[in-house]
Amino acid sequence: LWGAIPCTAGCSWHRVNKARARQGLLPEFFEKHKRTWKDFRILFKNFVELSSIVQKNVAYSKIAFEWPQFNDLWRNKQVKLWLAAANLQSVCFNGCMVGVVSKRKKPILKPWKVVTDCDQIVQAFLGKKAVKNKKGVCSCGTKKHDQARGGDTKGTGSYPSKMTDLIHEAIRKA
Repeated sequence: LWGAIPCTAGCSWHRVNKARARQGLLPEFFEKHKRTWKDFRILFKNFVELSSIVQKNVAYSKIAFEWPQFNDLWRNKQVKLWLAAANLQSVCFNGCMVGVVSKRKKPILKPWKVVTDCDQIVQAFLGKKAVKNKKGVCSCGTKKHDQARGGDTKGTGSYPSKMTDLIHEAIRKA
């Protein structure tokens, strides 16, 4: 079971927009904010229930769940309780290493985190953490990444083929 619910309620751009809204620059923000939290609570509760059913009733089950690595929702009380109870391991990696690019086709660093009870998924993403060498070149091959902002933000929520291939291969090996 792979979980990937919207992370909007805890994203860093959400924090930026909240600060701007407090200055009166985004009057519609607080209504949207309420909706994103409501959606998060419903979807996360449903995922937790479904993952529990799968783990209890499917002979050989594995679960995985992903969000951006630094999303505030990882620190949410309900999320932390579920993580502790589910006994999952985590693996962090960068989008540029799995094919995330901007509309200009430039790599986007996007730090991702997957929590799972599937060793094969952890192994698939272990070597996908971006590292810069002494010359400032990222292990993805670029010196400069585009940011996940503006028109590129929404696209980083989709999985590129390289990432889905890694996931599918890990599941086949599990």
